[in-house]
This record gives sequence, structure tokens and C-alpha cells, in this order.
Amino acid sequence: KDTSIRPMISKSSAAIVEKSVNEAVKAGAKLLVGSKQRGAFMEPTILEDTPFDTDARKEEILGPVILSTHTSKLSNDFKEAVKEANNTHYGLQASVFTHDLNKAF
Repeated sequence: KDTSIRPMISKSSAAIVEKSVNEAVKAGAKLLVGSKQRGAFMEPTILEDTPFDTDARKEEILGPVILSTHTSKLSNDFKEAVKEANNTHYGLQASVFTHDLNKAF
């Protein structure tokens, strides 16, 4: 209710985000919500199980997109899952959600 969604900096920036999302879906990611661009506005988007070889996983999207992957889909080893989550050029898009706070560090 208190969330305000604003346009991106330009139409071309939103188009780049939409292209990354569409390519990820085509490669097998499951689209849960969003994905449409209207001018400089990009809908908030959630993708699940995005393949590792897509730009959405390898590059920083820099738009309103969340990639969700359960650790059981990454590896049975938590350290390997964290390594894979950080497997981007800059590591800006990785987060860990866990019931065990000690694992998050």
C-alpha cells in the first residue's frame, strides 16, 4: 500500500530490462509476475529458476526484477549455493533468505 513504483531513467533502459526478462523466460525461467515495459516504466517482475547461462543471471539487471532460486535447485551444499549466487560480474544482485542466521554470514 505504501509502495510507490516510478519509471526508469529512460525508455531504452526499460527496453534493455524487458529484453533480459524475455530472453530468460524463453530460456526456461518461470515468469511469476510482471515483465511488460510501457515507455520508461517497467513492471516489477519476479522470475523463478532462471537458467545460469542467461544475461538475467550473469549481468546486473538494474531494474525492478527479482530472480528467485531455491538453494535445493542450486546445490546440496550451502557454500556452493552462495558461490553460484555471487557468480556475476559485480555481485550486486545476490541475497540469502534463511531460517539459520549463522548460514547467512
